Amino acid sequence: MPIQGQLTPNGFSDVAVEIPTIEVVSIIRRLRGGSNGILARCDDGKLYSLRLNCNPQEPNVLANEILGSYLIRALGFQTPSSRNVVVNRSTVQASVDHTLREEWGDILPKSGVYFASEFMDRIGFELVEWLETSRLPRIANRAEFLGMYIFDVWASHQDQRQCIYRQNLNSGGYQAFFVNNRHLFGGAAWSEIAGNARRPECVHLQARPWEDRSADHWLNYFTQVIPELLRRGVNQVPAEWYTGDLQQLRECLLYRLSMLSVLMELQTVGGPRSLS
Repeated sequence: MPIQGQLTPNGFSDVAVEIPTIEVVSIIRRLRGGSNGILARCDDGKLYSLRLNCNPQEPNVLANEILGSYLIRALGFQTPSSRNVVVNRSTVQASVDHTLREEWGDILPKSGVYFASEFMDRIGFELVEWLETSRLPRIANRAEFLGMYIFDVWASHQDQRQCIYRQNLNSGGYQAFFVNNRHLFGGAAWSEIAGNARRPECVHLQARPWEDRSADHWLNYFTQVIPELLRRGVNQVPAEWYTGDLQQLRECLLYRLSMLSVLMELQTVGGPRSLS
């Protein structure tokens, strides 16, 4: 399992670097879903799913996306690359035709900095959102599902964890990419951070995942690595992307980390329950 930003004999490494900033050069189309996502091309030549701060799904959505993406990637899980994206309003307006400008109206992003994740489509690969049970052994990184389950319990994920599976058309194998972090950290309003994750279940896990022999590895790894990654991650969230107290959220997450083994059992045995 690749580990970024890992502890070394000389201290914490600098592998987990700051999220780079790029610029939108054209708008392609709107994306499905309730978060007003837009498919955009940026100045690095790649396509990105752009999340707007006119998002209708409560405050802190962008903060959850960037912090969740940073932590998941730094911990070594497969997830789309994320960027801070600079939007120039005049560039955006010039890149869409008159019909789209009238149809989208205020949905078109204003000038500013937004969150974007790299679009996963590639030549030679096929993207799928669901796999039959018979194909699960062909997922190269299926061992990560237990770790992601534990991550979601720790982060008080208030929705089901979503995956995109990318199949290599030559080999037939799959890679799972973990996506959609909008409802981490107690939800978009950070109101359920003291409780348990609402629905972190995963079809790829046994019924009692805390009894998996690999669970102790993940618990020890998270306890060792997350505090420093969390300190770095909160410093990368732009102030205009949230309305809550980010430092208080960090303290709550550190407390949850100290109680993670208990949270695992409460989640699986007793269902959602408050720690307060």
